[in-house]
Amino acid sequence: DDGPRMANLLRTMELAYWVMSVIVGLGVVAVAPWIAKNWVNTVTLSGDAVESAIRMMGVVIALQTPFALYQGGLTGLQRQVSVNLILAMAATLRAVGAALVLWLLSTTVEAYFAWQVVVSGVATGLCAWALWRLIPGGLRHARFDLSLLRGLWRFALTVSANAIVGISLTQLDKLILSKLITLDQFGYYMLAAQVASFLWAIIIPINTA
Repeated sequence: DDGPRMANLLRTMELAYWVMSVIVGLGVVAVAPWIAKNWVNTVTLSGDAVESAIRMMGVVIALQTPFALYQGGLTGLQRQVSVNLILAMAATLRAVGAALVLWLLSTTVEAYFAWQVVVSGVATGLCAWALWRLIPGGLRHARFDLSLLRGLWRFALTVSANAIVGISLTQLDKLILSKLITLDQFGYYMLAAQVASFLWAIIIPINTA
């Protein structure tokens, strides 16, 4: 029966993803003071505000990384519509929700990133729930099985390496510019990049299908 094996595989991969995500997130939180002091060129923001924002970015990274696992699982089960609905909801909450938070509650950078933490947690939790409800046997009978990782480590390593290279190529410009230009100029650059990224909303669903 493939049902228990699917549940065990998802639980095993899930735990591995979450452990790696938490480690990376804690790493970002730990180096936040150094980044705020030595890397980011602040103008109007205080060092404490930037440090707090970077810490919350670490939390966002920890919450977002497992999303790729759940998204891949739903796509593999031919639930592209569900994936796209969750992605659309998350994108709307990130943009519209952040605007409302900044307008109605607080105009601080901490408020903005706090909202991103909330949205990342909701999106990843919703995607996990959508995937687990499709797995025969569900979450209750799933268990961690290290032998499943032994059989998949080569494939997983290749996919992870491709993902790391892709992320590095798409984020390297932002990493370099965050050091070279002031934070307000970097904000304008990120806004332009965000507007341009709307093209991916058309390209990615077609590519995935």
